[in-house]
Amino acid sequence: LWDSGRRCFAFHWPAFLPKKVNRRYYFEALYGVAPWQQLIGPGGDVVRHTAWYVQGKCKCDYTYGCERIPLPSAASTNRGFGDLMEELTERVFRLVCPDWPREAWPNSANLNLYADDSQSVGWHSDNEFLFRGMDDDCPIVS
Repeated sequence: LWDSGRRCFAFHWPAFLPKKVNRRYYFEALYGVAPWQQLIGPGGDVVRHTAWYVQGKCKCDYTYGCERIPLPSAASTNRGFGDLMEELTERVFRLVCPDWPREAWPNSANLNLYADDSQSVGWHSDNEFLFRGMDDDCPIVS
């Protein structure tokens, strides 16, 4: 998808993370170490789990809609989560944007986990103030 007018570009790379260190590896590793938090829908059901990752000088919470995901405390966060996210960020951005310096890579990520097909995120735009997506391009890796 390439929509220059809306600054919207989407790419599908089915074999993006091939071989030994692949999607299954990252899924299983993140499933085990991320500080997952339940998100409860209006009916009281869990609609998904989310985890918020930051690195460097970023110390902010993540807010979207009525939900606020606080920055995990050092005591509640498995150090393996940060190491794994740094490794994954490096793998992805070295492939996607090989000319970008490390300083240009994202310093945060919101992860969503869906336990089964009853969980989801509704149709939305990623226009959170934090990411400045309404003012400039905002990379989203899904």
